[in-house]
Amino acid sequence: MTAIGTPLLSDLAPHRLRPVIMPIRSIPELRYAGFEVLTRGPSGTGLEMPDVFFREAQRQGCVEEMDRRCIRQALVLAASLPIGTPVFINAFADTMMSSGFAEWLDGMVSFAGCTPQLIVLEIHERIKPYQVPALLATIAALRSSGFRVALDDVVLLTDDAPLLSLRPEYIKVDRSVLLGHPRKYAKEKILDLVDIRRDVDADLIIEGVERPEHVDLARKCGVRLGQGFHLGKPAEARCYINMNGAVAGA
Repeated sequence: MTAIGTPLLSDLAPHRLRPVIMPIRSIPELRYAGFEVLTRGPSGTGLEMPDVFFREAQRQGCVEEMDRRCIRQALVLAASLPIGTPVFINAFADTMMSSGFAEWLDGMVSFAGCTPQLIVLEIHERIKPYQVPALLATIAALRSSGFRVALDDVVLLTDDAPLLSLRPEYIKVDRSVLLGHPRKYAKEKILDLVDIRRDVDADLIIEGVERPEHVDLARKCGVRLGQGFHLGKPAEARCYINMNGAVAGA
């Protein structure tokens, strides 16, 4: 078992990172509408899950390098997915705002053989209001190359409000909205987010879809896209993509 206290960048060299995919599906048809790439460390070790190894990266001061490694591996996997399928890749806002990131990402996309227009960068951290102008400039540069942006884990908290000025193409509703509240309250929260989606002209993706009734609630609220264990668990690409390169069961 890998010890958490060992130098992380050695323990998680690129060849030891394992990207897996989790589907995003249309509601109510349940067709595959995209895939999110999630990174895992070595199986069966203490560094398997990203929340663990990013906490250790924070302790060792190498979050940006670790984030770039995960993005690079995700892009390589994205290039193997069916043509025309949007691919969602997580990125820290601080990484996106770091020097030379847009140029580096362009180079990585070319290296992997991806199409920028099909890559959606998920911002999965809260940022401070004073950071928004710098992030806006970064996103403008990324959009000029064809990339799109998603806000992850949105719950209508005050901290989420500044991010809406980024005009994301996608808003992902945090799984706690479905899983942590009674149905009536969850419906009210989702409908509020549907209104916000219209205001910023974004597609809404509801996370935490773990039971058939969650699909029914999303449909009744007018949500077109969902993600969760009921719709497909994180797995290796071969579990969703057949040998001919098509999405299995699409």
